[in-house]
This record gives sequence, C-alpha cells and structure tokens, in this order.
Amino acid sequence: MTSQERSAALKGIFGGQLYDRIGSAKVLVVGAGGIGCELLKNLALSGFSDITLVDLDTIDVTNLNRQFFFQKEHVGKSKAKVSGEAILKYNPKLKVSANHGSIMDPKYNKSFFKEYDIVLNALDNIAARKHVNRLCLSSEVPLVESGTRGYVGQAEVIYKGVECYECRPKKPPKQYPVCTIRNTPSEPIHCIVWAKFLFSQLFGVPDDENDVTPDTADKEAQTSNDNATKGPPGPRKTVRMWIMEHDYNAVKLFHRLFYEDVETLLAMDGLWKKRKKPQPLNIDDLPTENIAGNDKLLPTQKLWSLTECKDQFVESVNALRRRMLSSENPDLVWDKDDDDAMTFVTAAANLRSQIFGIKRQSYFDTKSAAGNIIPAIATTNAVIAGLIVLEAIKVLNGKQHECKNVYLSQQPMSRGIILNPASLQPRNQECFACKESKEASVTLNTTNCTIGFLRDTILRKALGMNSPEVSCGTTLIITDDEDDAPIYEEKVYPRMLAERNINEGTVLQCMDSLQQFEFNLTIHHSDDLEPSEFTLGGDAGTAQPMEEKPTKSSEEDSGPILVEEEEVFVVEKPSDQQQSQKSELKRDREEENSAEQRPTKKLNVAT
Repeated sequence: MTSQERSAALKGIFGGQLYDRIGSAKVLVVGAGGIGCELLKNLALSGFSDITLVDLDTIDVTNLNRQFFFQKEHVGKSKAKVSGEAILKYNPKLKVSANHGSIMDPKYNKSFFKEYDIVLNALDNIAARKHVNRLCLSSEVPLVESGTRGYVGQAEVIYKGVECYECRPKKPPKQYPVCTIRNTPSEPIHCIVWAKFLFSQLFGVPDDENDVTPDTADKEAQTSNDNATKGPPGPRKTVRMWIMEHDYNAVKLFHRLFYEDVETLLAMDGLWKKRKKPQPLNIDDLPTENIAGNDKLLPTQKLWSLTECKDQFVESVNALRRRMLSSENPDLVWDKDDDDAMTFVTAAANLRSQIFGIKRQSYFDTKSAAGNIIPAIATTNAVIAGLIVLEAIKVLNGKQHECKNVYLSQQPMSRGIILNPASLQPRNQECFACKESKEASVTLNTTNCTIGFLRDTILRKALGMNSPEVSCGTTLIITDDEDDAPIYEEKVYPRMLAERNINEGTVLQCMDSLQQFEFNLTIHHSDDLEPSEFTLGGDAGTAQPMEEKPTKSSEEDSGPILVEEEEVFVVEKPSDQQQSQKSELKRDREEENSAEQRPTKKLNVAT
C-alpha cells in the first residue's frame, strides 16, 4: 500500500477532522524497547506525523528476538536513534526527533512536557514511570501508561482527576535474610536465589557473601536438648574448593548438595521445632512421577519431574564445566539468556524445592525470577502497543470519558475474551502524587541515619524524587545544585540527622524542581531501628503495600498488573519492622538545573 492509499484509508476510517487532529498532534514516546518498537510502528501507520522519542538504552543481542527494528549490525547502538530511522521506512514524511538519554534528565522538565499533546510510556522500571507520571500531572498532559509480563499486560489512561500510576500501591523490593536462603527456604524464590548463588560459587567468581553451605552460625539452630551440646557439624570446605577436588563430578555434587548438606541442616535441630523437616534426596532412589497437565503446555512451561531435574542438573554441570575449560577466562558470567545457566538454575532450584516441600517452578517462571526480568513475549507487546494507540486516539478526539484501562490476560475469561476493559477510576484522595497538599512522615533512628541515606534511599528510591532539595527551616541540608554538590558530599551527607538537630517532630521542606513536586516530611525517631531501617507514613504511607495477600489468577484480577520484576535483596538478618525498607541505591544521575528552577528563597548552606 502506498502512502497515498494509506492516507485515504485512514481518512475513511477516522473521518477528515480526526485524521487531521492525529496528523497535527505532537506525541512524546518514552521507551524504544519491546513495546516501544511496536508502538512506533503503529503510530507511523496510523497517521501520526510528529513524534519525539526518548530512550536511554543501547541495543543488546538479547533484544533481537522480539524488538524487530534491531538487527545484528545495530548491537551496541542507541535504541532511540535506530528506532527513529526505522520508522521512516513506514512513512518517510514523518517528523521524528530521536533522543538518546534518560527521561529523568533535567532538560526533560515541565516546560518540555507541555510542548506535547500526549505522552505514551513504554518503560520498564518504577522510578522512571513515577517520574513521567508526576511530570504529566504537573504539566496537565494526558499519559497512556503500559506494561507487559509474559502473556499478560495492560494499557492505562492517566490525566488529572483520574487514578494515576501511583494511586495504587506497588510492591517494594523483597528482602530475604541470608539464613533463610541457606537454611530454611519456604518459597520458590528462596530456592532460585540459592541456585543463582550456587552458579556463581561453582562457575563464576566466588563470593563469600553468597555461600550456599548451611549456615551453622544461625542462632535459631541452638537448642536446649542434648543435641545442642554436640552442636552442628564443624566448618566445611566451600563448594568451589570441594568441587575442584572432585573434578566437577556432577553426581558427587548432587550427593553433596541435596543429601549431605541436608543432613547437616537436620543436625541443627533447633531449626525444625516449628518447621517441617527437609527430606534429603538420594540420587539412586528418586520417586517416579507423572505430572498432570504437562502435555498441554509449551516446553518451557512444563514442570520437570525429579528424574528430569536430576538429569538436567548433571548435564548442565558437565556442559558448563566444558565451557570453563575451553575459555580463556575460566570464570563464567551469569546471563539469563544462557540456556546452560538457566537449565542449571532451574534444576538446582527445583531439587532444593522438593527437599523443603516447596512447589516447583517451570523453566519459564524460574527465568522470570532468576533473571530479575520481565519475561518478554513479542505478541503481548504487539497487543498492548495497539491498545495504547487506540486509547491515545480517543484522547486526541476529545473523548477522554470514553477511555478504558484495558488488561490482557493469559487465559480467556468469561465469554472467551482475553481483553478486559475497565472504566477509569477517580484518583485516590490520599495518593502522594495526586494530592494537592502533600504531607509525609518517616520513622527512623536519627542517631544512626545519615543525611545521605535520607537523600538516596528515602527521597529518591522510596518516594520517587529525581532531584531532591531539602531544607530544615532556613538551612539547606540537601541540594540539587551540582556546583555545591562536592562540599555537601564531603561535609553534609555523611553526617547523622541528629547532628544537624533533626530529631523527633522535625519537619523538613522537600521539593523537586524538575518534577514540580513539593511536600513536608515529618521525622519520627525510634531507638529500635537499625541504620538501614525506616517506615513511611502520612500520605506516602498510603503508597506502601500492606501485608501480602494471596495473588489472584490473571483472569480474576481486574487491577493493574505489576509489570516490573521484583528485585531481590539478601540481607544479613531479618528486620522486625513490617514496612522496613533495606536497599542500597546505585543511580548515575546527570543534574542540570536552570536558574528559574531554583528556589527563590535564600537558604543557609549546612556545613
């Protein structure tokens, strides 16, 4: 079809007035990955003619199977630049501005967003989503949010007055104590994390913090009976030392991990007072199984029997060992798209799950958790990208009241449909992002919490700020001025809050000039909290999920799908605080604030 024929067809479908509106609309697309490629193609074929694209990523070889704009020769190049060139093949008359960079860069501020008629998100992380959400609300520019996970996904319309991205709680990163991973797993993810640690111990660069041997120092292992006087078996060699002495014999490794180490755990009988005891596996006496329903599933979705797990474990150990011997660098690097590595982790995790009475996982589900990724299915991305454009056209046609949030489910629901449209909901009156007058509180230990921790972990990570600036009265304690940053990094951020007279009841004035976002943060002190522990309250507390409840099946859940894969943090000891958040923020930031974005009041520098 020629461009003239396509234009005539679109006019016939939309009508002349809407066709012209689509053609004149300025569209900002954020993200050029799996959804982004499909979305850009749809925009080019639907009559849009003015598109600005922003994406930070470069093309990786693992993108080639689903992000169809990219070929082998593009690996290492900017996704935005390559995508911008590719869509011109669909419509050479398109006006495309392709920008390689982060949407959280200060140059993409409120003034920048106000230039556009609509913003279309195709992002893959919570921080950027929150940032775009706040800027769109501040700029009063409609946003279509989207995401996919495997075979499910959603497209949601956001504008002032309806539910925004932050109106519903997002799960915080999961935290698992080391002793849980090594001694007392109770969930599939515990076993998957253990298997990833095992991969690094056997085939990668060993890390003492990721040891997989039973933790005999676990305080819970101590008992008051006679066995306690004997104590658990003494220190053992690391898995890496042991396997090298046994020439990477996979059968002996199986016996060591899934029989001998389990016997070691059983000797720590204090662990099993209130838990079901683990059951060691004998490689020569595994039960025969016939797993129902496997014949109806794709190969990667099938559950392996114990015998299959054993065979896959042995074969993958041998395959990875051969690769170590044939490589100039004997230390292998974990890669979610490495079939040998994923086979090893899936088999090892499922064998450990069997020992502890935990439900086994398919290769597909294990990859999702082990890779800390969102499983990407090209057809799902295509469906969601189509929905984004349909909802965007309603917005541009002035029919926002007809917009729907549409959810794609894996299995057909009632009447055999897989698309579930839902009416837009009014905003959450207590939403931290939507509320006009914002108040938040945080409980922490002011004597061991630094100003740097407040900035990085609480304000940036937990509250989604990009360029926080904080004052205590007339004293500026956190700055977003890059000229002042060195002196603050040296003299201010390492200081404890209490040293700056920030104690119980102190109210801090927080603002983000880039997001046009301001709120008051009340500090509450607790002697019981460790340096990395804190609890959010006030309006911000409403954005924190409460106690986790059983998850509905996809066809039953009409709410938003969490499209970001959960991060997994392993900590040295468990926290007693239900909403304690422990994470180290590592974010490269570029700061460039114009004079008009600076606060107008004069503040003293905290030195």
